[in-house]
Amino acid sequence: MPRISVLGTRRGSGLGFSRNFGSSSVQDAEENWDELIDLHSDLREVMETFQTFDEDKDMRLNRDELLVAMTTIGQPVDDNLITEMIDSVAPGQDSVNFSGFLALMSMPMKSGDVDEEVLEAFKIVDVNGDGFISFEDLDQGLRD
Repeated sequence: MPRISVLGTRRGSGLGFSRNFGSSSVQDAEENWDELIDLHSDLREVMETFQTFDEDKDMRLNRDELLVAMTTIGQPVDDNLITEMIDSVAPGQDSVNFSGFLALMSMPMKSGDVDEEVLEAFKIVDVNGDGFISFEDLDQGLRD
């Protein structure tokens, strides 16, 4: 069965999902159809985002436009990271087209302070410090 991996902007982290297509049951077919409808909606949303930040309407995001886009969607970036991002999807270029932008949006991204907050909350609940949250840890953490 072919695997299709694409962007899923409204799914938790927004970093992507994979789905097996080719199932034979009616229920699987309906789920695949729903997934394709969601995919279409997600792609439209990414295209609208791309067009919003494409200030000169040349269907490419230059360094400045990409910097503004990434900052606006909450990704901490600097000039070096913008260079790495562009080079990863369009080597030798100074801008990215929609396909490159879509590829960038499909890659794992840093979530900044959120990761630190989640880690701190995890440490509070992981009472015995073993790196796992057992029922006992959860029960004790909620009591404290």
